[in-house]
Amino acid sequence: MAFYLIRWIRRELLLAKPKEKILSAVVLFNIFFLFILYSTDHTLRHQATFTLRRILGYHEENVIYEKVVQGKETNSLDWIEKSPNLKQYLKTINEDDFTDEEKKETMRIALFESLVQLAKSEYEKGHEFPHLLKLEPVRSAIKILKKIDADLHKLQEEMEGAYELCKGCLQEKYGKKSKKLPQVICIGAKKCGTGAFQNFLAHHPHLHKPPGLDEVHFFDNDAEYSKGIEYYHNLMPETAGGEVTYEKTPKYMVIPEVPERIYAMNSTIKLIAIVCNPVNRAFSDYTHVVKSHYFHNVIKRYQSGDDDDEKSRLEGFERFTKDYIKIFEEKSEELGEEQYERWIQNVHENKVEASILANGLYWIHMKNWLEAGFTRDQMLILNGEELIANPSKVILKAQDFMGLEPMIKEENFVFDHDKGFYCFQKEKSGSGPSCLGDGKGRTRKEGGPNFSPELKEKMYKFFKKSNEGLFKWIGEDFGWN
Repeated sequence: MAFYLIRWIRRELLLAKPKEKILSAVVLFNIFFLFILYSTDHTLRHQATFTLRRILGYHEENVIYEKVVQGKETNSLDWIEKSPNLKQYLKTINEDDFTDEEKKETMRIALFESLVQLAKSEYEKGHEFPHLLKLEPVRSAIKILKKIDADLHKLQEEMEGAYELCKGCLQEKYGKKSKKLPQVICIGAKKCGTGAFQNFLAHHPHLHKPPGLDEVHFFDNDAEYSKGIEYYHNLMPETAGGEVTYEKTPKYMVIPEVPERIYAMNSTIKLIAIVCNPVNRAFSDYTHVVKSHYFHNVIKRYQSGDDDDEKSRLEGFERFTKDYIKIFEEKSEELGEEQYERWIQNVHENKVEASILANGLYWIHMKNWLEAGFTRDQMLILNGEELIANPSKVILKAQDFMGLEPMIKEENFVFDHDKGFYCFQKEKSGSGPSCLGDGKGRTRKEGGPNFSPELKEKMYKFFKKSNEGLFKWIGEDFGWN
């Protein structure tokens, strides 16, 4: 029906005599506009812009003729200026019109289509986006769109397409930048690939971390936290509206005060946790402790020989693990389940070296985040083993979770056979891949360390219950048991 009505109106206008044309146009325009504003025919409403142009004497054939035959550039919002009836109508819009959904939808469709066409025209001329915003018809159109509560984010996306820019790039290139509290925090876990994860994501143009800080340590450090949120805010980078501010501190996961502190700052923030096989993670942590000489007075009882010798570290780790698993078992019997879990969550305070094992009891630590008020859909739980084997899959998940356009893709990852890991390669770059330092991932190459069967059995039994609790909660089994 809509199609035939449009054809009839056009035919009547074309057949009318010159003197009758003006009167006919006014009468037919009013009939048509009343019909289109109150009709429930969506097909007709979506013909609005096209039909209004023809009714008001601005023919597509004329545009094509001017462009192709005469070689003239045309402004796709000229039809507003050249159409007194519509221009007058837009000037006389009153508050009642903005409450009528049919009228609002008609105006939105017409103005969206015209603005996007004008953006394409300006881009073809080589004009930057700010030039577009200075045009009077554009300013008038945007003012109307704001009044009718149109989705300007949708308009921005369409204009980005017109300027051949990626999602969010328009804001990044021309928007005002300011410091914002993070929308996303990577909370750990330690020694599960958070450094590689951050190294890969650093290549996304719309994701920004605090400058000069790989790890922030604000919420897990009482002295830092006492400086206040404004101090934390000032550590953040300047970002535009379409960009994401992000920070990573792996220690956040295992410090029981942190979840409530972050929740108090922003209860809707997104959290990313990277967890990995806790058996391999424990040895990686032990190696880090040995080489960094942390709590040396304890570790020296277990470690003999060269700190750089993996066989020596394996032997020391085995002795350490047997003693400390026994301590955990005794505490479990002594305290009961609830108090035992609290002891684990606070082990960094009273028996810090035991955190080498306790930090891999992920489910016990994640309970603190749920108790603080965070929900499952606020958390992305990633498998650190998958980050090693298939980094593109993990990074694509992360980009989607953070609301970023997937600009880091499978073709950006190249395998380094010497390191045994994937590195990042920019497309069409002759500079070679970007890789982490030689010390990163040394204990997780080729599937991890060569533990004795006895130690493997003891450790898998120790972590089994926590693993099962985590897998049940996230609805996925990572196969560590």
